[in-house]
Amino acid sequence: MANVFLVRHGSFDGMRDRLLGRTDVCLNKQGRLETSRAAEACRRLGIGAVISSPRRHAQETAAIIATVAGCRVEIADEFDDVDYGAWTGKSFSDLVSDPEWCHFNDAGSDARIPGGETVEGLSARIRCGLDRIAQDDIGEVVVVTHAEIISGALLLAASSMWSVYEPEPASITPVRWSVTMPRVTLQLKTSDVPQPARRSA
Repeated sequence: MANVFLVRHGSFDGMRDRLLGRTDVCLNKQGRLETSRAAEACRRLGIGAVISSPRRHAQETAAIIATVAGCRVEIADEFDDVDYGAWTGKSFSDLVSDPEWCHFNDAGSDARIPGGETVEGLSARIRCGLDRIAQDDIGEVVVVTHAEIISGALLLAASSMWSVYEPEPASITPVRWSVTMPRVTLQLKTSDVPQPARRSA
């Protein structure tokens, strides 16, 4: 069993305008500030390892946290952002009028991303990454990743939060994961961890 702290990467320019997916970008000034605050929270939690998505903005976030926590960063493809295929780089204003995009957001595991990865494949790699962390038994672990990956972990946990949960940049979502149990138990430590905002109705 492992205590895993899922950290969303810090902010970058254009983050709320376009679906960048696996595009590599740099953190902006706000993102570096957000991450510095998260890093101090992670240090207080006694983090022993930092694992990162291979995206540049995730690696920058992980490096800041690892420096403060005194850890090295391991890169793990299991926690990469979603491969959005033909949607990559499109503005959200354009996507809302795309029937396939609307179906993807409404249909769950039955939906497909044009030219991208399947929902089943996405779930499998998230589970694989978390299983590996639990098997390695390395104590408190930070995983720097992306909003959809965090939501996917909650979905694997059968948590009712996943559909209304939108982790803010550099926010921390704690989970407990065991390969011998079929579900993740979400444990929010409000005294130590800044809480992500919920998606507005």
